[in-house]
Amino acid sequence: ANCTSCKDVYFFQNQRCIDYCPFGTYRNYSREKDPCLNCNSSCLACSGPGNTDCTSCKYGQILHMNMCFQPCPDGQYRAYNKTIGPSCGTCHKVCRTCNGGGDSHCLSCY
Repeated sequence: ANCTSCKDVYFFQNQRCIDYCPFGTYRNYSREKDPCLNCNSSCLACSGPGNTDCTSCKYGQILHMNMCFQPCPDGQYRAYNKTIGPSCGTCHKVCRTCNGGGDSHCLSCY
């Protein structure tokens, strides 16, 4: 049956009354009708429309600061630069994997 209005905590989406948005969408509270909108294409699930609103990522990606990234290769670590955004920094020369640039940030060594 097609609904024309919803009661209490339910809201109207695709001619149905629901109480939460489907996976891969978020609720836009400024829209009364069909408030569930698709997440940004970089997110698997989200809390808003942007690429900085991710709550989970597609398989093989990493969630960092509410953004989804491809993992950095061995010899590099996830860094964030306010000017260019996310990037991969280079590990210290003794590190195979690391979480920062110094020799004390090694997770595994050569």
